[in-house]
Amino acid sequence: GMCGIVCVVSAAGLGAGGGEAGEAELDAASEALRRRGPDAFGVARVKIDGAGVALTLAQATLRLRGGGGGGAGLEAPSYPLAGVEGSALLYNGEVFGGVEVDEERGDGVAVLRALDAAAAAPRSGDGTAIVAALAALRGPWALVYYCAQSRTLYFGRDVYGRRSLQMRRPARAASGPRPELGARGPALVLSSIAFGAETDAWEEVPPGVYRCRVGVGLGSAAGGERTPADMRELERLEWPEGSVPRTLAAHRRADGTAFASAPEDVEMVVAGRKAAAGDALEYLRRAVRARCARATLGAHAHAPASSVVAGTRGGTSERARLGACGGAGSGEPSPALPAAGVAVLFSGGVDSALVARLAADEVPAELAIELVTVCFAGGSSPDRLSAREGAAELARACPSREFRLVEVDSTLDAVDAAEARLRAALYPCRTHMDYNIGAALWTAASCAGACTIYRDGAVHPLPGEYRGRAKVVLLGGGADEQCCGYSRHRTKHREGGPGALERECALDMQRLWSRNCGRDDRLMADRSRECRSPFLDEDFVCAMLAHPVWAIADLSRPPGEGDKACLRAIARQLGLPKAAARVKRAVHFGTRIAKQRNVRDFGSNKAANKAHGGTVVIDSPVAERV
Repeated sequence: GMCGIVCVVSAAGLGAGGGEAGEAELDAASEALRRRGPDAFGVARVKIDGAGVALTLAQATLRLRGGGGGGAGLEAPSYPLAGVEGSALLYNGEVFGGVEVDEERGDGVAVLRALDAAAAAPRSGDGTAIVAALAALRGPWALVYYCAQSRTLYFGRDVYGRRSLQMRRPARAASGPRPELGARGPALVLSSIAFGAETDAWEEVPPGVYRCRVGVGLGSAAGGERTPADMRELERLEWPEGSVPRTLAAHRRADGTAFASAPEDVEMVVAGRKAAAGDALEYLRRAVRARCARATLGAHAHAPASSVVAGTRGGTSERARLGACGGAGSGEPSPALPAAGVAVLFSGGVDSALVARLAADEVPAELAIELVTVCFAGGSSPDRLSAREGAAELARACPSREFRLVEVDSTLDAVDAAEARLRAALYPCRTHMDYNIGAALWTAASCAGACTIYRDGAVHPLPGEYRGRAKVVLLGGGADEQCCGYSRHRTKHREGGPGALERECALDMQRLWSRNCGRDDRLMADRSRECRSPFLDEDFVCAMLAHPVWAIADLSRPPGEGDKACLRAIARQLGLPKAAARVKRAVHFGTRIAKQRNVRDFGSNKAANKAHGGTVVIDSPVAERV
């Protein structure tokens, strides 16, 4: 399930404050951690005898699997997880394949078992068995694993960084490049979120697996202080040759398809595009099925029922404003509705419509699907209008499925009131564009607003404010990067042909961890919801890499047709012709938050564009961009 994790490595009993370092770090992180994991909070402490090193491990859990989540009457596992011979695991993720999961115990237990087995394997000291075990996992993860046998700490993230993990090391000494540990401070802190006053000291952990030896004795540091010797050096371990993460990290197409132009034979083009669309549908369906399996949802059995607060529908009331920004609304709830199975961040565009359409086939039949749309323009933004059209189209395609269109309305004033919390969740993403996108995602994740129910050909607007309780939110992230959905892809193709286009798509995929995935995880988790991205399913990406780019997109055709052509083809096949023809709009434009902030902060949209406003770092001179 989704969690907030913290690991503090400190000197145990060295000087006046050494033993208290871990506790102080936990106190600083506690509030944000508990928002990520409101269902349980556990702490474990490990003292490494003879090394003068202590580990403080904490995990706040949102239960989606195992006892207290997907199954009734089961004892929940205790986190952090304790393994054989003193091993311990902090795990934030979802296993959708690669290791067998006992759903009564949860996927974290399965991951720990696999890591313990790898640690016990012959010649396991070089870490290759640990990396191989992690390379076999399918699904998002960030974790910290302490192997007691080798006194080694392993940590890392999946190949796309779909779960956030940040790191803080001591400041580097002036006399040399290595960070040093004072007796009062921790040698290393790993956390889902940055915390404390010195947030600039944090760095996002890149995808991959890292290790450091924490129990090899003490060395000398600057000023006569003592530090765990190998804590000054972190070693990155390579993904195994031929493994799926290694293939995805390179994002190279299969032999014979890379940098290929469309053939002149029309029948070959038609056949190639049909094959790509067929694989896209098959593997996307599998990805959605795994992410909507009953045992992984948690919400349907144990979450409070979705409620509707009595009140007047329409407009952005003070109650709705507070609800959309994390405050409590007033008023008495009307009779509760059963909790929905999943929510979909929904604009009516082809990506979110496809995810919702396939979820309608895979979510257990008795559970509703929430379609969440956010607007900062009084209910009249482009995304809001297309979301309403998209919900009606989905209802026609799946008449027996219950869809709940949740219209979350907010304002710039409401975003400003939550600025400190938003910026903390966004860090280290700090540009105006990051903030606009983040505000839209974070506000949408409230799932609080006017609700319209679609089912059996009928449309039922509910009075008052609906408050959704689905714990899982499906996102469309990864579709544009793989299927040439950005306008810059057209520019690259026009200027450099298929080779330039493929290199741009590969670059987009390789920087998802720093631009998108970690940010989206932090924002959704701050609302106690877990985001899942079917388009980033490993098997789906591999299936797309087996086809040439010309079979996936045809950039000779106009926007709304040629970009993401294979996805548009399957949307038409599934009964969504309007969604299939919609031109892409980025969330910060479609919700109108970018326009409103540009007018306020730069004077006009035109002035913001001239200043390249989206890349300007917040609270910095206009010239400072990242």
